[in-house]
Amino acid sequence: MLHAPRPRLSAFLSASSAAAALSACTLPATAQVSAFDITSTAGQLSDGTNVVANVLSLDFTGQYTGSLMLVELTQGAIINVTAFGADSNFAPHEGLVGIEPDLAFDTFLAQGGTRAQDNIGGDPQMGGGAVTIDPTEVAAVWNDPVKISQAWNPGAGNVIADMTDFAVAQLAFTDDAVGRITYKAGANGSLFITQTSQFGGAEVYQILNGRVVTTLPGDYDSNGHVGQGDLDFILQNWGRDIASEGVPDGWVQGLPTGVVSQDELDPILSNWGANIEGDLYALGPNAAALPEPASLALTAAFGLALTTLRRRAR
Repeated sequence: MLHAPRPRLSAFLSASSAAAALSACTLPATAQVSAFDITSTAGQLSDGTNVVANVLSLDFTGQYTGSLMLVELTQGAIINVTAFGADSNFAPHEGLVGIEPDLAFDTFLAQGGTRAQDNIGGDPQMGGGAVTIDPTEVAAVWNDPVKISQAWNPGAGNVIADMTDFAVAQLAFTDDAVGRITYKAGANGSLFITQTSQFGGAEVYQILNGRVVTTLPGDYDSNGHVGQGDLDFILQNWGRDIASEGVPDGWVQGLPTGVVSQDELDPILSNWGANIEGDLYALGPNAAALPEPASLALTAAFGLALTTLRRRAR
């Protein structure tokens, strides 16, 4: 069921021609991709494998010229569903999903929708690898269980412009998957212009437990880094009831539902030093980013600091 090789398409573009197709448009450079959204849905395949399907979608003005994507896993696997003796690179038809429900959790490229009948102008045209993200990614990588490197764009004569909630891909992972996705989109000849430009205009997000996440667990001040500032929130507010005492100034994400406790400390211990834009980090309960001695040292330091604060409070 998992990771069956996909048939090569005879219409593959070379990496250079794919890049040229993305940059050929000469419309006004004011157009841009204004939003990159992720919708994640958990489910289970017929063989009992727990999976998460992540739909990547765009809002953009002007003419859409294509996408490039690099997916790298350090844990878990990419889901590729084989149905009816074949494997597809593109969104399935709703009728086929009714017959083979596992197709709802396949990995595929899209052109506006997550079902074939919703794609604008049919399936996208696949190109080479994500070469403008990483110059070494010249060749496409698609049927690998831990990596995707792919460029894709509308076919010749297919003009797509001014869209919201425009699906470009669905990425399905096992629910223990950890890694990173780097994505670029182009509109109106302004290659890869986004509101939150990272990595030369690419959007870079972590994959945690099969979900593409826009924030790091433990990054309570939302600065893209798990560090001392986040730990200070715990030290200064241990035992605080957020519902009755209010949210501490500067704590903007991962808010407790009750009192500040071990539940808020654990993500810091697991992800200490992680950066949302940095190297691949082994996040989550299955692979802590801290070596065990460092984690123990941080826990001991936290306990000492908490004891000192309590003594001062008396």
